[in-house]
Amino acid sequence: MNEHSVKTALGLRTRILEAAVRVIGRDGIGGVKSAAVAGEAGVSPGLIHYYFETLSVLTREAFLYADTVTSREMPELATEPMSGRDELALRLHAWLEGGDAYAGAWAVWGEMWYASHHSEEIRRLLEKMWSDWVALIEAAIERGKSDGSILGAIEAASAARRLTALMESLGQQLTIALISAADARRLMEEALVIELDPPPAAPSGLGAGAVSS
Repeated sequence: MNEHSVKTALGLRTRILEAAVRVIGRDGIGGVKSAAVAGEAGVSPGLIHYYFETLSVLTREAFLYADTVTSREMPELATEPMSGRDELALRLHAWLEGGDAYAGAWAVWGEMWYASHHSEEIRRLLEKMWSDWVALIEAAIERGKSDGSILGAIEAASAARRLTALMESLGQQLTIALISAADARRLMEEALVIELDPPPAAPSGLGAGAVSS
């Protein structure tokens, strides 16, 4: 296969994946049918099965593709060294302020969460993707602890799980307009302050129940 043919094949495969993402977001996983995806992509149904052995494979690959697209859409890290704290904020806020790629990814994520209740294969895939994302956030927190932008006492693993859980909830609320992007950003900013800038512990003997003489 020459270079032109390879590019054409990759282009068609990407077109089908993009169409599948739109179909999942609009009609749910049950809507992933050869004719529906082919119509959305503007290709023949036969091409769907040429590039994807089964519709289950197509659904899985569409989920992975949506996640990959959002990674590419993520704002590039600054040319100057970025602190761990800034990277953390960048990654979390991007999911709450992104364009169509993020909206599509949120829709697919919501469908995958639902489908995981009925498919062990999807549950395992979702578990792997979610674990990778939490690990990415945890790594940014650890880097912030190393460069001094985040307090060294912060427990990175737990903070990462809480922040990603909030991000997931806010993202799903955004998909059905239960919250505005501005409110989502404000809540995430407040959560970052709570997680990363906890108030200093009260001096010994001056706790809530202490009585000064």
